Amino acid sequence: MLVDEQDRPLGDATRETCHTLPGHMHRAFAILLFTPAGELLLCQRSAAKALWPLVGDGSVASHPRLGESYDEACRRALGAELGLEVSLSRVGHIVYRAPYGERGVEHEYCALFRGTVEAPVVPNPAEVAAWRTLDLAALRRAIAAEPASYSPWLALALQHPAFR
Repeated sequence: MLVDEQDRPLGDATRETCHTLPGHMHRAFAILLFTPAGELLLCQRSAAKALWPLVGDGSVASHPRLGESYDEACRRALGAELGLEVSLSRVGHIVYRAPYGERGVEHEYCALFRGTVEAPVVPNPAEVAAWRTLDLAALRRAIAAEPASYSPWLALALQHPAFR
């Protein structure tokens, strides 16, 4: 779904159209899951991803399908990517545009969600190459030292007051 900076619908476009340079702003969401001890479940994107393969990312990042609410999309993606059902809270959003060389671009209104994970994670290898838990201070240091090793939306999401 194409949207403006206030998440107002502007029309439909394919994922390929949205991610082809120069890019079109579309809906997305990022989920950051924390352990009861406060560590973030950090996933490494699959090598099969067209954009930002094998970089560190939040717990789940995806796009709502046409006609799908953010809540429905989050439930679907959590199950499909990590084999989880988790209660989430929407904590805000970010708007950004990040080109990936000449291969494509993300230009998104990205709703941010937060939750606590206690169940075992069962990652889908088509989506997740690896995962670990990490405290936010260590993650921020790692992103500052090697920003290209992490998705640009993760770095931006961590600046949101809900994750400070």
